[in-house]
Amino acid sequence: MKFLPVPALLCLINLKQSIANPKKHQICRSPECYSQAKSILTNMDTSVSPCDDFYQFACGNYQSSPSIDFVAIIEKIISKKKVKKDQKHMTLAKQYHQKCMHDQDSVDEHVVDVIKSIGWPFGDESIELSLADFINNFQTFDFLNSFFFNLELNRNVKNQRMLMIYHASNVFKLQNSTERLIEAEITKFNRIFGTSKQELRKVMTEVFDFSDEFGEILESSENDVTSKNVTIKVLQNEIFSMLDWNQYLNNIFDGSFKAAEVFIENVEKLTIINKLLLKTPPYVIKNFIAYSFFNQIHSDKAEVSVKSDDDEITSLNRKSADFWTRRSPHPQINSKNSSLSRKCTVKFMKTLMPASSAIFGQHFLTKSLKTELNQMIDIIKSEIIKNFRSTSWLDKKTMSKAVEKVKKMKFVRGYPKEFDEPKFFENYYKNLNFGGKSYFRILKSTNLDRKARFIEEFLNPMKIHELEEMELQSWFLNAFNDFESNKIHLNAALMQSMNFSSTLPKFWNYGTFGSVIGHEIMHGFDNYGRTYDYKGDKVNWWGKKADQEFVNRSKCFIDQYGNYTEPITGLNVNGTLTLGENIADNGGYTLAYKAWSKINIVDQTLPNLKFSPKQLFWISNAQSFCSKLDAEKILDSLKHDPHSPGIFRINGAFGNFDDFLNDFQCPKGSGMNRKDKCKVW
Repeated sequence: MKFLPVPALLCLINLKQSIANPKKHQICRSPECYSQAKSILTNMDTSVSPCDDFYQFACGNYQSSPSIDFVAIIEKIISKKKVKKDQKHMTLAKQYHQKCMHDQDSVDEHVVDVIKSIGWPFGDESIELSLADFINNFQTFDFLNSFFFNLELNRNVKNQRMLMIYHASNVFKLQNSTERLIEAEITKFNRIFGTSKQELRKVMTEVFDFSDEFGEILESSENDVTSKNVTIKVLQNEIFSMLDWNQYLNNIFDGSFKAAEVFIENVEKLTIINKLLLKTPPYVIKNFIAYSFFNQIHSDKAEVSVKSDDDEITSLNRKSADFWTRRSPHPQINSKNSSLSRKCTVKFMKTLMPASSAIFGQHFLTKSLKTELNQMIDIIKSEIIKNFRSTSWLDKKTMSKAVEKVKKMKFVRGYPKEFDEPKFFENYYKNLNFGGKSYFRILKSTNLDRKARFIEEFLNPMKIHELEEMELQSWFLNAFNDFESNKIHLNAALMQSMNFSSTLPKFWNYGTFGSVIGHEIMHGFDNYGRTYDYKGDKVNWWGKKADQEFVNRSKCFIDQYGNYTEPITGLNVNGTLTLGENIADNGGYTLAYKAWSKINIVDQTLPNLKFSPKQLFWISNAQSFCSKLDAEKILDSLKHDPHSPGIFRINGAFGNFDDFLNDFQCPKGSGMNRKDKCKVW
């Protein structure tokens, strides 16, 4: 017979007593509540004492969660016929999707004409290569498509716009360069261009060999080290000499590029790519670019296995400061369905991001959900302000500035509020009209429109935040605190993935999404966010004693989490790397609980679950972090992820909370009721 340790046994007895004699709560008996109750119970391992290991208790039987196919949701909406009352963004979406579905020929004709006009394929080994000019031939549909690197606009420390250059995130290449696939490509291009099979065999073999070597460079993580600001001269002479950067950047910016510096992400990898290009014959580089352009445009019809469009969606949001997902760090949008309709939906989502963001957000965020969300934000903000005012170690001046920062904090509720203004998209897309246009003309006009916005964003630092916000995706599983604008973004997709609902008991919304809100607000007062004031300026607004006390309390978290050993890898958490997230977790969860307690003296409970609403608050919060990861992913997370593993985001944080320990009646000395409790907020 197996005996429990005395503290755990006492905890289990106390828990059974609290369950056996629960206060009478109204039971929610809607279909949604029955479904949620079943999901909660399925994930739990009730053989484990919640006072011993709460993560195992809440998530011990977790296997997987049903993924939400956000692409399918948007596809269903925009596949419907156009109606007179459609606003402009919806009209554009439907027209884009229909033309993509039924007018690929216009694009095919253009691509073939471009390939023919440059004299492809190339076979002369003495041919010269002006990379900037050659790449410019293939930017009809994507002005940033450089094949070997990407461009992006980022803010620098002075809150100004800076051009960022980073290596290509993927390469269009064959998964397996087998002879059969090479022959298939030869047959295809022989049919289209009439080039002899003998010549094509040589070209394809060289292109695939180059592509494989390039792909190995991109996939390698050995050289992911240095990122820094450099002058164009240094970029040209020391990092990437294959390209005339002044010529290339002025092609992109229509002659208006005059920046003194650019930001290079991963200098080493970009340098290695340059070395590959230097040793490769120019004609092979030209053949690779032309071939890649052809197949990127023709990926819907490609006879080879390529990187899926769905995968590309997961890498669109590179600006995110924080990830909040229930199970994994990427949106659950992948599907075995590779229909043309789905591919066209993904292309639309990538091309007209504000439109797709509005369509998804407005579909999900009903009037009742907006009311619920607004109330939740107001109550949690109020509770955090109250907490600051009662924090004894804050001097009056520092406390006042902390309160001011919370009061002036702005929120993007699901999607930018501007999207709901009747004339917003009429003005935003004033230069776009797809009616009667071929799909080729649509792609060209959207490319020109995006290029104009890119240039405007670079040249107009006063509009940085507004322009960035329009490009964020409501269908991306994320929430984050933008310190430089004192604004919190709460994406609609995250609310949907957490089953945020106006019909579920309040404990669920506060335990899951309320904790996200609290977490993101508290990021503004973590070890990094606290260095920004309410205006978003990086200034020191802390009194000396309060500043030192914050440092001392933070050290407690560094030591506490640094002593946690991840059970699968046997490695310790990096308490310094995860400090900001741990402060946000510990402050955000407990303040969400206090906010919920203020409005729910008596809350509904769920059917067939003998837990009080207070206990279900903690269970729902914990189940937001249930996951199944292999050792390799956990190891990578411990090295690079500023978030602690899920087990410690729960056990580590909850063990510091008196409210949690009281709700489960955990005795001193039990696994969750530790002596080494830490608290900043």
